[in-house]
Amino acid sequence: LLAGGVLLVSLGGVAAVWSVHPLSEPALVDWPEASPASEGFDGNALRALADSLAERGTKTLLIARHGNVVFEWYAPGFDANTRHYTAAMLKGLAAAPTLVAAVDEGLISLDDRAADWIPSWNSDPRRAQITLHDLAFHASGMEDVDFDAGQAGELPGWKQRYYDHPDERFRLAIDSARVFFAPGDHFSYSGVGYYVLSYIVTEALQRRSVGQDIPAFLVDEVYGPLGLPARSGDCLLYTSDAADEEDSVDLGGR
Repeated sequence: LLAGGVLLVSLGGVAAVWSVHPLSEPALVDWPEASPASEGFDGNALRALADSLAERGTKTLLIARHGNVVFEWYAPGFDANTRHYTAAMLKGLAAAPTLVAAVDEGLISLDDRAADWIPSWNSDPRRAQITLHDLAFHASGMEDVDFDAGQAGELPGWKQRYYDHPDERFRLAIDSARVFFAPGDHFSYSGVGYYVLSYIVTEALQRRSVGQDIPAFLVDEVYGPLGLPARSGDCLLYTSDAADEEDSVDLGGR
């Protein structure tokens, strides 16, 4: 969350960690440190916040302002070099900057209909109305998948397969998920919708340059200009090898 010059990152219960690189590697960015008071914070209040989050299973808390780390806390067994499962954090780490960059370059418009990129959706009255804006802002009407129920093996039909087989989520999101209210009507969280959005962004990149994918685009257009190392793109977890999904990459559709 970035607001008022304050960066607050809170990582909840960790189900898995990245495995592309050794866990002992140093952090990607070495930020300078400053006292909480020097940046307008109450140190005791930050400690109370960390204690409260720890009681709810949070493992890491990092607060920075004006480029300075003012508070850093880790649960036992975690430190600055521990890799975390990102889950829906990808919406902030990857999806939002990718969408902004893609719109800025004219590859997509948030007013585009998803059906312009997925022709089969034109035959469904509700799917035909869904825009990229609806998908990005959880107003598409697409149903979601309960991952807690999936972990317990309690999901019905296609939803359990969606949970069990990450490589099939793009196809299942496009072909099987229902749209249960009129697109744009109201907010209802849908990680499934983000798989559709990821597919569309990948399709847009492929049309511009065959072989280009979201990780490469994100590094070239966002992480690179910010001075972040290329392997920042490792935060993108689920990829698909299915030919009809064109190596789509999940942008946070947990």
